[in-house]
Amino acid sequence: MKNKFDLSFLLSENDFLNQSDYTANKSCLVNSLESVENINDQSNGLMRLLLHSIRYEQSTEVSNSIYKYITLFGYDIPQSGNQLHRDLSLQHLRLLENIGEDSIDLAFQSRKQEPLDETSYYLRILAPFMLCDEIKDWEFYKWCALEIINYSLENGLNEITPYGCLGLSRYMITKYEDMHLAKDYAQVALSEIEKSNNKRIINNFYSDYAFIILPWLEELSVCLVMINEKFSLILKSNDNYLKGKNVKRYYQMLLFSGVNKSEALRKSHHDLENVAFDEKPIVTEILQLYQLSKMTERVNLEKVIMLIDKSPEIYEGTLLHPSLLVMKAVYINNQKESREGELRKIYDRFKYWAGYSPKLFNTWKHFVEAEWRINRDEVDLAKELYSKALKESSSNKIDLKCLVALRRLAVFSEIKKEDSDLPQFYTEAKDVYKDFGDEKAFEALINRFKSA
Repeated sequence: MKNKFDLSFLLSENDFLNQSDYTANKSCLVNSLESVENINDQSNGLMRLLLHSIRYEQSTEVSNSIYKYITLFGYDIPQSGNQLHRDLSLQHLRLLENIGEDSIDLAFQSRKQEPLDETSYYLRILAPFMLCDEIKDWEFYKWCALEIINYSLENGLNEITPYGCLGLSRYMITKYEDMHLAKDYAQVALSEIEKSNNKRIINNFYSDYAFIILPWLEELSVCLVMINEKFSLILKSNDNYLKGKNVKRYYQMLLFSGVNKSEALRKSHHDLENVAFDEKPIVTEILQLYQLSKMTERVNLEKVIMLIDKSPEIYEGTLLHPSLLVMKAVYINNQKESREGELRKIYDRFKYWAGYSPKLFNTWKHFVEAEWRINRDEVDLAKELYSKALKESSSNKIDLKCLVALRRLAVFSEIKKEDSDLPQFYTEAKDVYKDFGDEKAFEALINRFKSA
């Protein structure tokens, strides 16, 4: 009996494997693909297989597969370590030469479209890695992105070009490089991927852009609208994995916007689709801690430190990162430990983000500087900074106002019991909590500061 999961299945853009089918059939598919004589079909099939791999395997397993499969096309990737590091330097020089004095947009607009051929089919093996959710080896990831981009600029734009542009954009966002330049590359990626007929891939690109790139430069409301609008591309699809990914991102951004957990889930299912999604247990716990009612109760933040120290691939390049850093700053001062260097490093991160997006990050920049100053016993300056953060919180960020007002009240309730400003801090905290409208959080505030 013929296996329905064969090369023709892989080459169909509308078909996909669920996790159990992928696991059961991967070995057979790999064996059959390695013996395909038509290298165009072979590269297409392997690309489709890897687009499944990035869903169901760790990024290290995916990168190992890339190293293996790419040799079928007579191409060898520099080995990790010094060899890869040296080649990355050469890739940078190539990029500088290829871009020249042009803007990113103009550099790509000036290139013609050229189809891939037997000398460039290897690019299809690199492309899926650019859509991997969690990256452990960012150096290899960047090398793949630059190889795709440089080939495209030197030989003509092709079907793989958008993958490289999105990948480089993600790298730049994650590694604290020029955010506006990252956005330029991402917009080229979106423009190029729109030429594809694959609605699921187009949705994947826009989802990555809205969740990974855009939140650092625009209000979350803009990002939510984009995910909502582009969900229509996959609305009639049976791809519940991709649907779940969109719903999860929408849900998490609502949480970061201050919406409580139950309402965020209800709204996500209402606005997109009632489909299940996978979320790592540690992420679920952290997001629960980030709820205003939990923060008001003064929860134990040790899990935050655990995640930051052991699993950077889970949060790097997403809004979970600044949220974790804010909680880490609070945790350090709650422990009454002199860790000025760590707090200064956190402050520098927010200073960088605020440099590109003052509207989004100035409040948090003032907040974490206040935490740093508290650790240095610069109490009066810290008080000014908390108040400045509260004042600069935009009117539609009432949840943010609550967290700042809460922290200011908590800090000065402990270190200056007789502070004449405490009654005012308490009143202001109650007022912003009332405006936010979370009754559970308001009750937690009253219970915690009964003697204020």
